[in-house]
Amino acid sequence: RGPREQTTSTVTDRTVQGRRNVIQLLAQLFVSPIHLAGVQKAMLILPLCLAISIIYKVTRLENLRELPGAVVGLWVTIVVGMYAVGFGLWLVYHVMV
Repeated sequence: RGPREQTTSTVTDRTVQGRRNVIQLLAQLFVSPIHLAGVQKAMLILPLCLAISIIYKVTRLENLRELPGAVVGLWVTIVVGMYAVGFGLWLVYHVMV
């Protein structure tokens, strides 16, 4: 083999090994999930609501110049609503117990 073929082979081997490592890491997350505290769990809703509000507003607005303001408004509405529902359910749970 020439030096160029050897280098290409080495790079390909490293790429394959890197992909295997990533796949093993992702598989390990299903076996032993990351522990999240209460605040961390509550923060996970923020990017989810942002993605939902972006996708919803992109499909509904005719003028894309209005997009940032509309997305922020919808995002805040969804987040406040979800936290209010969560807090209400938490209160009901503690009253019933």
